[in-house]
Order: sequence, then C-alpha cells, then structure tokens
Amino acid sequence: MLVRFWGTRGSLPAPLGRRAVRAKLREALTAAAGRSFATPEELDRFIDGLPFDVGGTYGGNSSCVEIANVGDEYVLCDLGTGVREFGVRMMQERGPQRPACYNVFLSHVHWDHIMGFPFWPSAYIPGNTIRIHGCHKTMREALERQQSDPCFPVDFRNLGAQIEFVELEPERGYEIAGLTVTAMLQNHYGDSYGYRFERDGLRAQVSDARRILSVRAVLSRRRPSGLRRHVLARGFDLGA
Repeated sequence: MLVRFWGTRGSLPAPLGRRAVRAKLREALTAAAGRSFATPEELDRFIDGLPFDVGGTYGGNSSCVEIANVGDEYVLCDLGTGVREFGVRMMQERGPQRPACYNVFLSHVHWDHIMGFPFWPSAYIPGNTIRIHGCHKTMREALERQQSDPCFPVDFRNLGAQIEFVELEPERGYEIAGLTVTAMLQNHYGDSYGYRFERDGLRAQVSDARRILSVRAVLSRRRPSGLRRHVLARGFDLGA
C-alpha cells in the first residue's frame, strides 16, 4: 500500500509565491557553495539530497490523497484541486484509450474537497467509471450544483465517464478495490468522515477533522459515538 499526496491544503488552494521560491533558491545555492557538478546527473543527486522543504514543496492544491498499489482500480480520498494533477498523470500513463475505474471516498462536500472535480480529465473520458463513496446524502447534489450554469461551462450531466454514487454506513466495513474500508464520523462542522483502509495487515487512515480542544468538549457532543470519532487514528501504520 502506497499513499500519494496530490493536495493537502485546506479551505483554498494556494500556489507557491515569489518569496517562498526565492527562499528555496537561497538555501539551495548556499548549500551548493564551493561545490562543482561535472554532469547533470551529479546536479540531480545534489538536488535529491536537499531537505524536502528546500528541494520540494507541499500544500498548494486542496485535498486529494491516493491509496496506490492496491490493484487494477484506483482509490482516491477527496476531490480537491489535487485531483487535476492526478488526472494529468493518468493521461500520461494511460492515455484516453484505456478505461479505468476510480473509487473516490469523500470526507464531506465542503467546496475545498470537491472543487477539483470539474477539472479532472478522467471524468470527461467515455469508458471510465468513477464511483464516489461517502456518508452524505448530498454528494450528487453538491457535485451537480458546482458544475451547472452559470458556474461552469460543462454541465455535470454531459461528462463522458460513468459517474456513480455509493452511500456508505459509518463504522461498517466494506470490501472495495481490494481494501477493507471503514468510515468513521469526525469532529468537523457539518460532519466529516475519516476512512480506515486495511490490507495485508497494514492500516492507513485519511481524515479531515478539527483539533480536539479538551476532553470536556468531546464528551459534550450529543452523539453517543462522539468520543470514538477522535481516536480513529490509534494503531495505524499511517495517518494522513
């Protein structure tokens, strides 16, 4: 099981600005002072050895996480703007002639978690199947509304791919795309659901939840499962 982060930013996407780029260049050039590179390969090895916050970046796109290496079908969590870059990668690897099945697990339907869907190339390709799983009854409504006149030039109903919506029951395990998937309610306005993915003894958990301020605040929630929702990440190999 491999986890790829295509977008991790909340609320709105934010590109890397001039000051941040300049700061990265300064640190990289400082680290390279006094060195010489005889070949492009030597330079690449030097860049690969830089700290991640200097040689790479994070944030940028809003939420989209891939659970990879699980079989023939693809698994994504959320449809923030990161799903566009995922789709571009799919076009490079597969092209439009090789249909695929994509399983999406929505934490909730706030805009930052669905705003990338209209720009996902895979949604426009006939033969593709996109199954959108989640615990909210408003999943279809939210996606259709953001992709309707006058908000977007291509109506949701005109997409080439087959779009299916699958409503899940929280705290119940499902066998999907070679994974055991369980949705759990989290502490988030309007209700958000984290997902536990299990396979071959490995566990990964992907969520979007508000930080716990106090035990009293947790216990004051009216739902009887209020405490359990905050301990979803215990005992996992990876939490995101």
